[in-house]
Amino acid sequence: MGVGMNAGGAGAGGGGGVELFPMESLLALEEHSLNMALFRALGLVLAVKEAMWEELLGRVARGDRQLVRYGWGKNDYSEGASRVLFDGLVEQYRKDVRARVALWHSMVLSGWAYPRQDPLTKAELMEEERLRQDILEARRNAKEEDLEGASRFIRLMVGVKMPDAGSMT
Repeated sequence: MGVGMNAGGAGAGGGGGVELFPMESLLALEEHSLNMALFRALGLVLAVKEAMWEELLGRVARGDRQLVRYGWGKNDYSEGASRVLFDGLVEQYRKDVRARVALWHSMVLSGWAYPRQDPLTKAELMEEERLRQDILEARRNAKEEDLEGASRFIRLMVGVKMPDAGSMT
């Protein structure tokens, strides 16, 4: 058994997938390394959240009954209801991963309790929703060239300039 993907893509429901990382390889890593890799994976998942949402919308539009095992009911096959469920699942995943990452691991072993997260205020919730709407609006209004990746010039500017071997400046 290992970490893998279902034949139809990555799935939270488990079962019959292609093994990406053999469990023996994962168990050979130190726990701190596993926790940091998990934290990095969280960032990658959150980075593609809207792409996952668009894929989910396609499944919702098709009435995909496999969504039932992830919490969809008869009345949840609308965009609004699905967004609420999707955001809830992503938030639960984020909380679960953050509770397991290495930053708190050593403190818990020393007797510290996990920190409690205060609920967001109404103003914070409204700001997050406004930011999400602004991002979606910017996507809708973007030109084709805006959606392309960064130019080579920008990628070079972000890179690290190494000194020449012959010069010692």
